[in-house]
Amino acid sequence: MNRLYILALFILVNVVTFAQSQELQTKLMMARKMIYNKEEGKAAALLREILTQDSTYKEVYFVLADIYVDHDKIQALSDLYRKASNNLGQETPEFIFLYGNTLYELGEMPMAIVQYDLFLKNQFVKSDLRNKAQKMKQKCQSSIDIMKKTVPFNPVNMGVAVNSTSDEYLPSFSVDESVMFITRKLPLGVNNASGKDEFNEDFFYCLKNNDGQWMKAENLGKSINTSNNEGAHCLSADGKTFVFTACNRNDSYGTCDLYISYFKYGKWTVPINMGAVVNSIWWDSQPSLSPDGNTLYFASNRKGTTGGTDIWYSQKDSYERWATPVNMGKVINSDEPEISPFIHPDGKTFYFASKGHPGVGGYDIFLSRLDTDGKWSTPVNIGYPINTLKDDMSLIVSPQGNIAYFSSERKEGLGGLDIYSFELYPEARPQKTYWVKGHIYDEVTGKSLQGEVELSVLSSTSEVFRGKADVDGNFMVCLSAVGEMAVYVNHKGYLFYSGTFIAGEGSESQPFTKEIPLTPIAKGAAMTLRNIYFETDSYSLKSASDFELNKLVKFLKSHAGVSIQINGHTDNQGSEEHNKILSENRAKTVQDYLLKNGIVATRMTSVGLGYSQPNANNTSSEGRALNRRTEIVITSIK
Repeated sequence: MNRLYILALFILVNVVTFAQSQELQTKLMMARKMIYNKEEGKAAALLREILTQDSTYKEVYFVLADIYVDHDKIQALSDLYRKASNNLGQETPEFIFLYGNTLYELGEMPMAIVQYDLFLKNQFVKSDLRNKAQKMKQKCQSSIDIMKKTVPFNPVNMGVAVNSTSDEYLPSFSVDESVMFITRKLPLGVNNASGKDEFNEDFFYCLKNNDGQWMKAENLGKSINTSNNEGAHCLSADGKTFVFTACNRNDSYGTCDLYISYFKYGKWTVPINMGAVVNSIWWDSQPSLSPDGNTLYFASNRKGTTGGTDIWYSQKDSYERWATPVNMGKVINSDEPEISPFIHPDGKTFYFASKGHPGVGGYDIFLSRLDTDGKWSTPVNIGYPINTLKDDMSLIVSPQGNIAYFSSERKEGLGGLDIYSFELYPEARPQKTYWVKGHIYDEVTGKSLQGEVELSVLSSTSEVFRGKADVDGNFMVCLSAVGEMAVYVNHKGYLFYSGTFIAGEGSESQPFTKEIPLTPIAKGAAMTLRNIYFETDSYSLKSASDFELNKLVKFLKSHAGVSIQINGHTDNQGSEEHNKILSENRAKTVQDYLLKNGIVATRMTSVGLGYSQPNANNTSSEGRALNRRTEIVITSIK
């Protein structure tokens, strides 16, 4: 109701009031004294008594309206403004406008439109209020239109493992949905000075057991939770990075800042402020990380904001540093507040809450999609009754795209705000995503390696992920692309790894997993180049091979002392002589490619081995495909 309160003050300082009787002025002074002494109930009763004696006493309306606003009594406020507009509407038409606003807040859209039309008919209405009234009328009509077309919505409480008698809200998940973080509002007791209940917001987490059920929420611990409030947060796709909002800390740049923590060696690191590049002297909150962890979306009221609160984003540069945040622009941000951004793991579907785009009422949830040109589409209201007359926000959607989560206070809940899930109707769903887990290790010692990982679509060589494994050698990637993918892994002191897999392999509940051994660089070390392809029964390279061959060029240039032998292998289809010649020509073709790209001839030899050294059974097509391969062997190191 802050908007109504501000408008009331606007009118109070812009209208002329006439002297009332001494008796009523004295009663008004008494009422003001009661308000000062925090006796608002007695003051409201006295003010209502004054209005029964003089229903045209403007100042009394405003003082009583302030009481109703402070105590969130919207129905009483609406009744008050109805009385004011009936008695003073011709003289002070702004009362009609305020009455229309309260009807909007109550969801009485047709009645509100009647009041706005009545207000707009007055020729003395100032242009700024006229524009506001026209905009409010449009909002009412949008609400009516949206509510006519209901969407499927059947929310289910997530149960006692997640929810409690306290408030739970703002859930976030790892991409495999094995861990969930929530914010819980814990009661601290009554403040002796103010007499009001006090609370502290802390982070809790839930893990899934082997049966796919959530286990009881546990406090995240003192490494992150403090005696102050910790609020909105997000978890990276791999569950290893945690970005959250904290307010009024000693190292804060503004009222609320963004902090970051990493999961290393089995525990969360001490959070650090994300710095003056990301944070401002204003309010920075409600983070959401892109699936690759390289873009951070958040809400802020910093300089450059157009609607009170806008959604901004920051991207990492090639040195893993966060860049200066950029406003998401007029497509997403309106001239009213936008908050609670959520970028889906598909990296292309963006959910957020807005008061400015056409909605049902208050904050509504919207979605926008990234097109092939890298532009966000015009936001679409997610629909009624997901959106209601009240504020709706903080929606997140599962990686599969079919389940959404939100917080709500409902009769069937366990107490206060609870976290609910529901099946999201198809038109509002993002692109389905798949996730891949990998573990990188030393082939000889078994030691985990923090290798660099790159995934590309094999047919187009377009990169879909570039990142680094954690200290335990693990990585997790969320993919929206479907089809054959190439995976490359590098680590200093090792031969690079190349492999392929089909995006979408594995079930919805289990990822495609990949164990990736890296071979230390040493004389005799061998590596199979799995993404080099030739035309059938030919030594002509397919264009899809260029990407991997360029990787080999880069490796040899960065290891100038390494010399190699290129081995060509075939399956057993055809004669031994034919396959021997074919494998020789294929190995020579790879050697020629390297030569043309700057690798000197003295560092390379090539050999054709035909089908003499199979590494799989030649009785199946799958086995034969594995046998048709190109290998490199290190022959010397200088």
